[in-house]
This record gives sequence, C-alpha cells and structure tokens, in this order.
Amino acid sequence: MIVQADGGARGNPGWSGCGALVLDGKTRELLLFGAEQTGMTTNNVAEYRALALGLVLAERQAATHVAVQMDSRLVVEQMSGRWAVRDEVLSELHEVCQALAGRFEVVTYEWIPREMNTEADWLANAAMDGRPITAPPSAAGPMTSRSVAPTMAKRKKLVRRKQARLPSTTQRVASIEATAALASRLKMDGDVADVCARLVNEAPDELAVIWENVPGAKWLTDTVSSAPLSWRYGGSVQSVEGVPGATLLVAL
Repeated sequence: MIVQADGGARGNPGWSGCGALVLDGKTRELLLFGAEQTGMTTNNVAEYRALALGLVLAERQAATHVAVQMDSRLVVEQMSGRWAVRDEVLSELHEVCQALAGRFEVVTYEWIPREMNTEADWLANAAMDGRPITAPPSAAGPMTSRSVAPTMAKRKKLVRRKQARLPSTTQRVASIEATAALASRLKMDGDVADVCARLVNEAPDELAVIWENVPGAKWLTDTVSSAPLSWRYGGSVQSVEGVPGATLLVAL
C-alpha cells in the first residue's frame, strides 16, 4: 500500500495541521484518509505527525508492505537513516514513527515533489482551516470553488478564529503543573506517556476539570493506535495518543 502524508504550519512555529491517505499499491484507489490539527508547532513537527497518522491508517488497512511518499526531504532522509536527527523534539517523533513502522514487514520512504502530494496537502489545510474532513477533490470528484478555495476574507476570519481560541502560556503552564501535581498526589511516576495513560484511565474527571479552561484541549474517545505516543514541545506535554478507550489531545 502507498501512504502519502503532508504536514504544514502557517508560521514557524504557527497554527498547524497534517493529513494522510492510504492508496492501493496497484490501482491507486483511495482506501482511507485522515487529518488532524496539530496546534501551534513547527512545520517539521507537523510533517512527522503526518507520517505517524499515515502509518496508523495503513495499519488499520492491515497493510504489510508500505511505501511512504512525502514532500518533506527532512523526514524522508531521517526515516531512511541517511540523515541524523539532532533536534530533541524531532528525535522523540522519529522514535515514535520508527516504532509504528516496525509493525509492518517492509516500509520504504520516497521523496516526491509537492505537486505530486496535493491530496495530502489538501487534507492538512482542511485540518488547519477547521473544515470538515472529506475525501480530497481528486479522489471525490469535482468540488465547488467555495469548499476548496475559500475567499481571502474567509481565510482571514478562520485564522483569527483559530488565534482567538489558542490557549495563553499562563493557561498551558498552569494546567501542565496541575496535571503534574495530580500525578504526584496519586503517586504516579515514570514515562510521560505511561503516566498520562494512567491519569486518563484513573482520574478522567479531575483531568477534564484541569484542562477545561484551555481552548483547544479536547477529549477524544477514539483510539488512534495501540501504543502510547507522546510529543513534547518546549518541555511541555503536547499530546498523548493511543490510550485504549480514550485519547487526551492537548492542542498547544
């Protein structure tokens, strides 16, 4: 199967999103697609999140051999082992993606130009805009210009709406500190992902109260993958995914 993935940020860092799709390797039929907002982060982080999403989608299709195609030279070269990963945040994401890739028999990585990755790019932008996630235009047939290309005025309104919902540094720090205090009170220690997984399962009501005043913090009931994944940015927990039954997503 083919996985095409793309992530982007409007600013670096800036409001970001990622998208990925799974294609049949022979017919190139669209099998599955997905997209998600990835909060305020860098373009490279969004690209890695796109790869992780694509690999999770491929696993849901019971793929054994996966050909990943991305227009991020950095991600392709680092995942292929030809470039070193020196950034601390990217190093964590790299490890997460390597673990996901290890679930398949074979995974290959290929760089493609942006004009060959338009469907994944469309999904990533749909996530950033907050639009409903539907099949990309080329896979779903002709779409109206309104749904594909909002006017500049509408784009600016969407950006302002997103910026208005972003949590302040004070809100984030206070909620992160409160979460750490809760874990300490419950005598939880260990890896960030493991601690957060336990908190989600053992103290969901208290966590919901802690994060309820942080715009962008969401509770999701769908399991993204079977293994806990954690991302940090600037030393703070950005999201923890893969907790069976519930996923805590903090869109910073």
